[in-house]
Amino acid sequence: EINVTGRKGFITGGRVSAANVIRVKTLGSPMGADTIVEVGADPSVKLRIQELQKLVVEHKKAIEISHPVLTANMQKLRQGVKLKPDQMKYFQEMLQEENRRNQEIEQYLQEMESLQAILDASSNAKVEVSGEVFAGTKICIGDVSMVVKNSMKFCKFVKQQGDVKMTAL
Repeated sequence: EINVTGRKGFITGGRVSAANVIRVKTLGSPMGADTIVEVGADPSVKLRIQELQKLVVEHKKAIEISHPVLTANMQKLRQGVKLKPDQMKYFQEMLQEENRRNQEIEQYLQEMESLQAILDASSNAKVEVSGEVFAGTKICIGDVSMVVKNSMKFCKFVKQQGDVKMTAL
């Protein structure tokens, strides 16, 4: 939580990040200095979720590729066909690899679930401006953002229906 509400409570230029709430008197500047205000989850959490999703897809593709070979070898073993020692070794390695990948997928999904809970907890994030917010200020709430087009006074920015909305304070 960031409170900049004193007599000269302004954030002008730069980047400010908080977990839930930013309260400020003046946000941005009339000269258009780049001011970015972020509330909600840390952007690195979103990047980690995307990274985990990519890993899960890669692992599933690898399992999908090796699965036909494994099922064919299992059918041969059920029918009583003797595999050569090197074929048997290769089959066992592939089976272990598939099991390892399935375990990793399970771990990735659990981590994604916990990170998603962190993102969902930031759903009540907001930016409160008790003075004026100037045009050109970028406000990011969670995974959505907006650039203020016109200067406004006494307003609050919240995330509603997948978009940043401005409401009265």
